[in-house]
Amino acid sequence: YLRNNGLSGKLSNAIGNLSMLMVLDLSDNDIKGVVPPEIGNLTNLYRLRLSHNELTGTMPTNFASLRNLQLIHLQGNRIRGSIPTLGWAENEYANIPEHRSSFIGDCGNPSDFEESLNCTECTMCCNANGDCYPQEETIVQKSLGLKDYSEFSM
Repeated sequence: YLRNNGLSGKLSNAIGNLSMLMVLDLSDNDIKGVVPPEIGNLTNLYRLRLSHNELTGTMPTNFASLRNLQLIHLQGNRIRGSIPTLGWAENEYANIPEHRSSFIGDCGNPSDFEESLNCTECTMCCNANGDCYPQEETIVQKSLGLKDYSEFSM
């Protein structure tokens, strides 16, 4: 865990050599540049937190090879385009709430971009204002009759 350590610079392509790595938490630092395609080599990774850095560009297509991921936090960056799917719907635990994976991205509106990030598997989407909302209707929404969490502040 290297979270909130004042790290700066870019992610090196050599990150792909850490093939046994299971947790990568570089959140809340000052990491810039793109996510290198070599991140797709980290097939043992089950937690990936790159949130609140200054990452840009698009996610590499081989990100889809990270099938063991259970937690992904990418919000608070400037990643655009589409996040490759990981096939979570095919997971045998997909419909059991306590086994659900957490995938947070900047796919909400308003967006910093003309089009918000396309993330079909995100469980929560954040917007340019820093507000984050679940992608599925929650128990709280159902019980209070709210269409979405933006109605909470009204």
